[in-house]
Amino acid sequence: VLPLLGAIPVAGLTPPLHEADLAQRLQRGGILRSPQVSVLVAEYRSQVVAVVGSVERPGLYPVTRAGLTLADMVLAAGGPSKDAGRVVVFVPATAPTRPSLTPAPAGAAIQLDLETLLHPTDARAAVWNPLVRAGDLVSLAPAGNVMVDGWVEKPGSYPATRGLTVTGAVAAAGGPQFAADRCATVKRGLGADESRFYLVDLGAVARGEAPDLPLADGDVVHLAASPTRVVPWGMWLLARAM
Repeated sequence: VLPLLGAIPVAGLTPPLHEADLAQRLQRGGILRSPQVSVLVAEYRSQVVAVVGSVERPGLYPVTRAGLTLADMVLAAGGPSKDAGRVVVFVPATAPTRPSLTPAPAGAAIQLDLETLLHPTDARAAVWNPLVRAGDLVSLAPAGNVMVDGWVEKPGSYPATRGLTVTGAVAAAGGPQFAADRCATVKRGLGADESRFYLVDLGAVARGEAPDLPLADGDVVHLAASPTRVVPWGMWLLARAM
């Protein structure tokens, strides 16, 4: 709605066509003799990105300005929900506009780490925060579960929340038994027939001498028996039974 012109229909017009239409209306109305009209689009509400999965408000969100990133869209949807995991699946409608460590063509899914995306710690973290365009899909996977077995008090499956680490999973399983080794082995599946193993020294983590390992959906934490502790443990069990 413009002064002296009233309501102006703009649907289906590009900015240059809208400029020409306004100039003609100003001339026909006798308002200006040689009007110079400029039209700028403030927000493209018809250009949306779908944000789904474990976010507070899943839905379609407009690309309201240039330079919006993947993290901006996740935060626009209210951020991750309490059951969200660490994996963000990004499916660009067009080829990503920022280089990625995992190049992918348009329509191919790219998996990113949620914590790195929302809480970057170095310059390389910006690589994992690509620009978004209309038609992109952002999906936050649920947390899933991790398995804790071996010499722990309560072996079983536990929710893989975003902040869950190896020491946290062992603590959730009741802690290590006396005969348990102080090094935990983490098995992480990378594909149908591929796995990666990590060794975490629980004692060094407790002393602050080694970093704790964040867990992801499907990880298996195993505490093996310590050869030097099994014999005393067995003798104690025998004495208790007697």
